[in-house]
Amino acid sequence: MSGDAQHLTAVEADHWGDLDRAVALASGQVLRAADTTVEQRVANHLLLARVLRHRGLGDDLRRAKDAAQQAQRLASLPTSPSRLLPHTRLSLAGTLLALGDEAQCRRIAEAHVRPGERPAPDVAAWAWRLLGQAALTRSDVFEAVAALLNARAEEQLGPAPGTRTTRVLLLSAFSRAGHVLDADQVARQTNLGELPPHPQAAFLLTHAEHLHRYGRIAEALDDLGRTEVLLRAGSSLDRLRARLHRLRAACLDDWCLDEEARAERRLARQLTTWGTPAPPVGPVAPLTATPARPAPVPLTPDAPGQRPVIEIVQEFGRLRKLEKQHIRELEQAVARLHGIPGEERAEALALVEAGSLLAHSESEHHPTAQRLLRRALARLDYLEGTDLWRARCQHALGLLLAERAPEQALDLLLAAIRTLNDQRHQMPNRSHRSTWRERAERPPFGAAIELAHRLGRDALAADLIIHSRLTGVVSPAADGPRPPRRERVDEVPLKHVPQLHYVDDTRSALGGPGACRFL
Repeated sequence: MSGDAQHLTAVEADHWGDLDRAVALASGQVLRAADTTVEQRVANHLLLARVLRHRGLGDDLRRAKDAAQQAQRLASLPTSPSRLLPHTRLSLAGTLLALGDEAQCRRIAEAHVRPGERPAPDVAAWAWRLLGQAALTRSDVFEAVAALLNARAEEQLGPAPGTRTTRVLLLSAFSRAGHVLDADQVARQTNLGELPPHPQAAFLLTHAEHLHRYGRIAEALDDLGRTEVLLRAGSSLDRLRARLHRLRAACLDDWCLDEEARAERRLARQLTTWGTPAPPVGPVAPLTATPARPAPVPLTPDAPGQRPVIEIVQEFGRLRKLEKQHIRELEQAVARLHGIPGEERAEALALVEAGSLLAHSESEHHPTAQRLLRRALARLDYLEGTDLWRARCQHALGLLLAERAPEQALDLLLAAIRTLNDQRHQMPNRSHRSTWRERAERPPFGAAIELAHRLGRDALAADLIIHSRLTGVVSPAADGPRPPRRERVDEVPLKHVPQLHYVDDTRSALGGPGACRFL
């Protein structure tokens, strides 16, 4: 097999997700390249660095760094074309980023796009893409969007390897920045049929993360199912598979499917066999001066010197009694997110977590809980894709207000019930719907029925009792093609029960479109 054919086959193996074959072919090409040109040897080492970086298992990243450094040494020889050197430097920068050295990656990439530089379009696109990826690593999503759009602009000037990666990163950046419509547009403009399996799986995973972030759980699970089929056909795609299982676990958590979520996390842990990113190596370049701002406290990832809000909530939830200092620490943790651009969503979710915890503690903490939940609700009304969080907040606040403001409490509980009911009708699996009814819908239904009775609204209470026992409507449009018998038992898509019109001319407070009249 010729060198060019071998090189092409390694690239194709990478695209198809057969990473073991890609690494084997690229390694063999490097070993047999002693009598080839310097340019070909540089290309071979760059390819090896790329496929090792994509696989990322065991000592792959260290080997990728060695290959990129060897390519850089070869490209620095007097007989080597000068156009190769920027590619070797950026290959090394990408490997350093994978190893956790974001600052060094940023220093190398910035050198190619600083004012006055005139890099080739493919070099500029690669550098901007790395800067965008580095910004995402440190959660600076707005800088990431700007850098990735610059990469897209350079890619339009000519062929540039990595355009698929730019699209995946841009989808992630738009989604994390709260630009939901822009993220959806990137997804619409991407023709998945044109993508090879490996890039297609990466895009579907990122799209599933976007869908999950904005409460579209059923769609996210569909994308994960498609991704899983693609990953099964590849080799050594453990990092993507672990990411898939963690994301599926998060989706199942949102649907109150605890056992299934734990099983997915176990699978993710079994696949997580690679080493943790190495600490920064070499001198770390100082970052450019930026205005100081408070460090955000995310819900899950650690921020330097601070504990995530979710960690504080979980720790305090295990205490037998909350003291005043605990309440103060909770409020301070949430307050650190206040007014920070890009952290509006994290702030709202943190308020729900903290308020819900205090709502279930001693009554002396209920005024603080009510205040936090009202703040959360005011924010969630303007944040897209937070319907489930809003329902949870409405439920918790409704329970708190049941004694002092029962009418307002009942309105909140009814709003929560409608949202939770909508979510159930997005679940195709019968057992999932059953668990959701028991875990998520039954508590607010029970509280609303009791409150309606107390207020003397017996008709509403009766209406709620009826709807708490209704599952849904199976129709030809919802059922679709008739599946095999076993699947029909397990997966029966349902539509909303239409609004009920009773014999006394009253109408149900709940129900979907259409009408069902009692004669």
